[in-house]
Amino acid sequence: MKSLFRVLILSLVSVSAFAQLQTFRGDTLGPLVPNRVNIGAAADGRGGQKGTSGYFRRFAFVDEVTAATAGGVTSVNSKTGSAITLQTSDVGENVNLYFTSARARAALTGVGPLSVNSSTGAITFAGAPGDVQLGNINNTSDANKPISIAQQGGLDLKANLTSSIYRVNVATFAALTALTVPTGNTYFVKVASDETQAAPYNTNQWYGKDDTGATFKFSLIKQ
Repeated sequence: MKSLFRVLILSLVSVSAFAQLQTFRGDTLGPLVPNRVNIGAAADGRGGQKGTSGYFRRFAFVDEVTAATAGGVTSVNSKTGSAITLQTSDVGENVNLYFTSARARAALTGVGPLSVNSSTGAITFAGAPGDVQLGNINNTSDANKPISIAQQGGLDLKANLTSSIYRVNVATFAALTALTVPTGNTYFVKVASDETQAAPYNTNQWYGKDDTGATFKFSLIKQ
């Protein structure tokens, strides 16, 4: 009785497994049955599986996989796995050196008056300004800098302060009379409203006055 029961159970399992397995022989032309594992054999007898796309894929033997991957990289610096993180120290540099700040500083060299500190990378200039085409540059303070030739030429055209002629505007002739002219100077004075003159010669009249207090009027002569 127990043996019969076991046979019945095995039969049911086999039927259930077969219900989930679709077998066929052939290639991509074979039917694709949904919700089943579609396993079959190609024309050459190689077993395989048909995927959801409908294409038949042959199974590979172990020795074929081994031969296909022979000679490939399986580890780097004793690190193995499908995904590993490598550091620069894991790969030998040989003649191609990777970048470091220390190597970059060490590679710098100074030329002429320039010197480079290989440890810090600081560049020092120990020459004269002319060594770097800056011969006209110096550290003269603003107070001690000379003026340009053009500036000096303009100043040379000015009258000396001790004997200068100035233009002055006053409102009335009385203001002109009260005006004091410094020693050594002469004023040209325009009087806006000259109460000593009759119209129309009483507006914007020109006078001269020197440091002695003498006043003289300019007259315009029409030719």
